[in-house]
Amino acid sequence: MEQNWEQELTNRVGRQLVKSRGKRSAQWLADRTAELGHPVGRATISQFENGNRKSISVAELLIFAAALEISPVALLYEDQFADGPVEVLPGMTTTAAQAALWATGEIPLGYDQAAHELAVLSRSLVPSDEPKNALDLVRERHDYDVAAPLLHTEARLSKVPFEQWMAQLRLLREQRRKIIDGMRELDLIVDDDDSGDAQ
Repeated sequence: MEQNWEQELTNRVGRQLVKSRGKRSAQWLADRTAELGHPVGRATISQFENGNRKSISVAELLIFAAALEISPVALLYEDQFADGPVEVLPGMTTTAAQAALWATGEIPLGYDQAAHELAVLSRSLVPSDEPKNALDLVRERHDYDVAAPLLHTEARLSKVPFEQWMAQLRLLREQRRKIIDGMRELDLIVDDDDSGDAQ
């Protein structure tokens, strides 16, 4: 099973190499890795992209990410970012979004929402018009999904007027919808079940 997991992880990186280099050639990528100090040959890059490599080293993962000017996490998970399932460890399946958040230190492996709520409360949920990449959108959606039930709890425990609470809830829902739209524009796999939406 472990060998299959390692192979699939390597294949995911290979698919993302093709997607991320776009119209640039495998030779361009090979040249760029050489410029960065850790050359990876064109033939090796082709093996990754064609699914003919059994594993990828940490050095290869980092040099590819640097050459393509993306996060190493994007190479590991972006082809299935959001709600696409990935085997994060042998026999342990989660969503690509949760795997990416774990890999970047945002949440622990085997994430428990309750344990993470305090960290989310400390973050700003102010929307921005700046262009966002896939990981930014996944983080923002996660924050809104955690904030929604907290808003319900706050409303029950406080003396906030009902109209003010509803206005906050409507804003939260609209911001989350914009995040989902942005994810879909990037062709990410998004679960159509709106169970994470603020109720």
